[in-house]
Amino acid sequence: MAKVAVSNTLTNVSRLLREQGFEVLPFTRGELNGRYDAVVLSGENENMMGMSERMANIPVVNADGMTAEQVVEALKNRLQR
Repeated sequence: MAKVAVSNTLTNVSRLLREQGFEVLPFTRGELNGRYDAVVLSGENENMMGMSERMANIPVVNADGMTAEQVVEALKNRLQR
């Protein structure tokens, strides 16, 4: 299954991703290329670090305002593209 970096504030998202078979790794900004298949950030993290969906050519999900279930669904959809 995909390796997903998740912001450390999103513990409920991390837990659900693990339950669904994803390999969840802590988000390390300087190690994007080749380390992760996708990244999940809170809106605060995304804005603070200037991240965008084109970051390192991998899917980025902004979890702000979403339930853990919605984040997982959005992530699955983006990984299938």
